Amino acid sequence: MERYLTKNAPETSVVPSTSRSQITDELLEIQEPETKKRKVNRQIKAEWFKEFNWLLQKEVLTRYVDNEKGEVRDRLLSLLSVNDLSARGITESILSLLQKENIPKENIIGFAADNAAVMMGDIKGVKACLKLEINENLFVIGCICHSMALCASNAANKLPKELEDFIRNIYNYFKGSYKKLKDFRDFQDFVEVKPHKLLKLSQTRWLYLQAVVNRVLEQWPALQLYFQGAVLQDNLVSADTILQG
Repeated sequence: MERYLTKNAPETSVVPSTSRSQITDELLEIQEPETKKRKVNRQIKAEWFKEFNWLLQKEVLTRYVDNEKGEVRDRLLSLLSVNDLSARGITESILSLLQKENIPKENIIGFAADNAAVMMGDIKGVKACLKLEINENLFVIGCICHSMALCASNAANKLPKELEDFIRNIYNYFKGSYKKLKDFRDFQDFVEVKPHKLLKLSQTRWLYLQAVVNRVLEQWPALQLYFQGAVLQDNLVSADTILQG
């Protein structure tokens, strides 16, 4: 029994060691010690983008039954180099890999992948292509984590929106303002809470709401004092809105 799971893998590039060394040496000479490592990595990455072609790869995993041990096993079959990122291109790459590894197509009874349209499209996705090429009754399963997150998100839509709006207002109030963040740091020190950053609530981060709420609760003593001061001293309407929220 075979099942293949195809999902995006980190992009990699083949970079001559001499080029990397030269770039690093030049940057090390001009960077301050405390910011050197972070800036060097960013600059090197930028140079790689400019000077070298990137090789995109996809992981191909297989699930099969070990007849000798009577166990179901998961193994990495290959890191598949893909030039054509269309559904047809990915499908052809998978079929070519099966042929290379002498795996009969008839052994493939299932397919699992992320929920991107190119993978799970009913008409032109990889799922549709594999059903056409291998077996129309192919068992298909998408990303369970993504599906659960969508279910939770839809269920959360039935709840009042005030909480999410309140959290976003707090984050947006500080966003992009060095002065506000610096002043807030003073309040963190005063009430002796950890100087953690406020988190941004994003729809693309599955089930992230709990982490954001926990961070607001952790910082609430400092936040409450900060917004009280902003209302009393600066008479800011935005601060008062958050404080009354």
